[in-house]
Amino acid sequence: MAVAEPGNGWAAAFYATYRLARRIVIAVVGTTVLLLGAVLLVTPGPAFVVIPIGLGILAIEFSWARRWLKHVKQAYAGVRNAYGGAPSSSADVQRRQTCERAPREL
Repeated sequence: MAVAEPGNGWAAAFYATYRLARRIVIAVVGTTVLLLGAVLLVTPGPAFVVIPIGLGILAIEFSWARRWLKHVKQAYAGVRNAYGGAPSSSADVQRRQTCERAPREL
């Protein structure tokens, strides 16, 4: 149960109820988004975007979700580095596009 911090009496009861209600709402919304991401793994859709969003929502209130989100971020960074990484600036993007469009000499 939530620990009532401010004041005594009805204020403490209100605060405890607020904390519990907030935790329940975050759990329901985060779990719904996470399950939607799991469904999108087998159906067409952006599952690899939705699942971290669901974990991010759950990480607001739950430490286990923070750990999972950290692992997901590390895995994403590993995949990004393995495949050349994302361009770091718009100049990099423009240089890559210029190189791709340049005519080849025979």
